Amino acid sequence: MNIAIDLTPIPKKKSGVGRYLDNLLEHLQKIDDKNTYYLFIQDDDLEGFNLVKENFKRVPVKSRYIRNVFLRLLWEQFVLPFRLKKLKIDLLHSPHYTMPYFSSVKHVVTFHDMSFFVVPKVHTFAKRYLFRVYMWLTSRKADAILSVSNATVEDITRILKIKRDKIYVTPLGADERFFEPVEMDKGILKTYGIESEYFLYVGMIEPRKNIVRMLKAYNILPDEVKDRYKLVICGRKAWMYGDVFKYYEENNLEGRVLFTGFVKDEHLQHIYKRAKLLLYVSLYEGFGLPLVEAMARGIPCITSNLSSMKEVAGDAGIKVNPYDENEIRDAVVQLINGDELRTSLIEKGHKQAQNYRWTNCASETLEVYNKLEAKGRKSVCQKKMV
Repeated sequence: MNIAIDLTPIPKKKSGVGRYLDNLLEHLQKIDDKNTYYLFIQDDDLEGFNLVKENFKRVPVKSRYIRNVFLRLLWEQFVLPFRLKKLKIDLLHSPHYTMPYFSSVKHVVTFHDMSFFVVPKVHTFAKRYLFRVYMWLTSRKADAILSVSNATVEDITRILKIKRDKIYVTPLGADERFFEPVEMDKGILKTYGIESEYFLYVGMIEPRKNIVRMLKAYNILPDEVKDRYKLVICGRKAWMYGDVFKYYEENNLEGRVLFTGFVKDEHLQHIYKRAKLLLYVSLYEGFGLPLVEAMARGIPCITSNLSSMKEVAGDAGIKVNPYDENEIRDAVVQLINGDELRTSLIEKGHKQAQNYRWTNCASETLEVYNKLEAKGRKSVCQKKMV
C-alpha cells in the first residue's frame, strides 16, 4: 500500500502535533517494512523528521508559499489531490483536522481536540470559524478519524453528530527516554537560566493553557514558598499571549517566573527531572502529553478536572478547578508539604504512564490503515462480482 502523510501543517519548532508526528513516524519505521510512505514536508524542514528507512520517502513542498496557513489550505485542496494521483497513493493521513475534499483516495484524519467548538474564544476569530467549517466537512468525508483520547471521542460524537464506529482512539505516549534513568545535566538547565528549585509548566503560551490564572495562583502563594521555588514556563509564544506578559510585568514577577522559550526535546527530560511538580491546568485538552512525560519521569502533577486531563492523569494527579486560582494554590501547598502524598503520586504516576507508549500509538494507527485497505479490497471484489 502507498500511504501519504501530510506534514505540511507542522512548524519547524515542534510542539504538540509536531511531536506527535515525530514520534509516530519514528515508531512506524520500527514496525512497518511492508508499506511505502510518502511524507509531504515543507522544504525548509526536510531534515526535521528522522526518516531512516528506505520505504519512508520525503516529498518536498515549497515552504515559501505554504508557511502561510491560508495558502497551505488552498494547496491542500487544489494541488495535493493531483500529487496524490501522480504517486498512486492508496491512503492519505491528514494529521491536523483538514483534508483535501476532492480526492478519491482513502482518508484518515487526526482530530487532536475540539477546542474550536468547546472553548472557541481561545482562538483567533478567523481560525475559530474556518476550522469549525473544515472539521464539520472532514467528519463527513473522512473514512476514519483518529482521536487521541476517549474524552475527545465523546466531544466529537456529541458536537459533530457522527457515528462512533468511524472513530478510533490512538492515545499519545511519552518518549522512551522519559522512562529511562538519566544523569542530571546542570549545564542544560543553566542554558535556559534555571538555577534554583522550581515548579514547571510545559506547553505553548496561548489562552487555552490558562497561564494567566497559573501566574495568579503562584503569586498568591506564601512568600517563603515563592522565595524557594520559581515557576518555570517552558514553551514558545503561540497566539493571544499578551495578557500573560501584561500580568507578569504588572505584578513584578521577574526573578520569580522564568520563560525559557522553545525547549529541544532532548533537553526536556533534564528540565522535568529537577522539577518539584508539574502545573498543567489547561481549560481544555485533547490529551495532555506533558502529564505523561512528567509521570514517566517521576514528577507529581497538578492538573485540571476537565476533558482528557482527568482521563490521562487518572488517580496519579491532583485535579483542580482550572478557573479557581485559590484551588490551584491550595493544591501546590498541599503537595509541597505532604511527603506521603508526593511519594504516592510518584508511584501511581509511574504505573499510569506505562499505559501511554508511542509504540502502541504507532501500532494502533497502522491497524487503522490496514483496516481501511482491507475494506477497499472487499469493495473492489464486490464490484467485480456484480
